[in-house]
This record gives sequence, C-alpha cells and structure tokens, in this order.
Amino acid sequence: MSERINAGRLMLYKNFKHQKLFDDFVWLINQADNDYYNNEDKVTLLYDCVNELLELADAYGFEGDLFHCFLGFLLANNENAFSTSCEIVGPGDGTMNQIAIHDLKIFQELFEYDMGKVDRELQTDAFSLLRNYKNGGRTSKVFNKRVRDRINELTVSLEQSGDATEYYRHVSRFYKENGVGKFGLHKAFRVGIGAAADRSDHQCRTYIFK
Repeated sequence: MSERINAGRLMLYKNFKHQKLFDDFVWLINQADNDYYNNEDKVTLLYDCVNELLELADAYGFEGDLFHCFLGFLLANNENAFSTSCEIVGPGDGTMNQIAIHDLKIFQELFEYDMGKVDRELQTDAFSLLRNYKNGGRTSKVFNKRVRDRINELTVSLEQSGDATEYYRHVSRFYKENGVGKFGLHKAFRVGIGAAADRSDHQCRTYIFK
C-alpha cells in the first residue's frame, strides 16, 4: 500500500471522544504494509479496533459501513470552533470555513480509502464483514431515534459526496439542524426562533432533556 493519510494535519477536528480508536485506524492504514512492525501485533491491533467499533455500533445503533459510520459519528459529535459556531444559525463568513474544508479533505480521504487493503495486507477478513453491517433493528442506547437516524443519514450523504465542499455543506447543515456534541446531540435541541434569528452567537441556545 502506497497511500498515506496524514491525520496529524487536522486543525479543527481533534480531541475526539474516541481519539485512540481513530488514531489506531489511521495507523493501520499507514503501516499495515510496513515490515518493520510485527505482523501479529498489527493483526491483534486490528481486531482490538474491530471489537471497539462493534461495541460502538451496538451502543449508537450504527448500520451500514461501520468504519464510515464511525467517521460520521466523529464529525457529528466533535465540538470545535467551527461546529459550535454553526449551531442554529449555520456557518458564517471568514477563514474558519476554509480551515473546515481543509480538515474535511482529510476526512474525505478516510471515507474513500479502501479498508479492504488492510485486510489483504494482513490476510484478515475484518472489514469485509463490517462493510454492510446490519444491527438487527436495534436502536441507539445513547441517542434518541431521530438523532441516530440523522447521524446515519449524514454518513450516507458523505459517502455520496464528490469533494470536500460537499462535505462542508452536509456537516454545516447537520450542525445547524441538530447541534453538536453532548448538548446538541444528547438532549432535545430547542431554540427560540425569534432569538436565534436576531443573535449569531450560540449562547442563545436552550436545551431540555429528552
């Protein structure tokens, strides 16, 4: 494998709730073909990642390509200067939008990467089993059904996007309509429409428990 993904260049999307799992997946993408590392250690790491991904799928109700679901979940759940500024009012003007597109280009590389290459290099079948995952009709144990469905829809939209500008449109609309992180996603999102129209800062948000 000659493709390398430099996630260290991310500027906004950092400090994920599941940062280690993200880092391990990126490491496997970049190092699965590196003979310097012991093959059995790489295989063990791969299956440890798969185990954690399956636990997340069960907790959050993921369905479809689980690696893509994980990436979509990270984007939906990461509170940063861009995502929180988009809540309620949508994206504003300025350099922040260009920085967001820079980061989303890296996420596009991850979405478009064929994880089957890792399987073939390590002689495993992990990702072939996770590419079309069915959750048996289980709902999310963490989010309500509406939020779970919105995250899954975001993932599908990103899978079908052609460039980082489309990624930007999809994620900024998601933040505007659903919020982001522990407040926007874990609680029902409610706002005074008149106040939201008059104020651009997300301090005007109010939340109620679902």
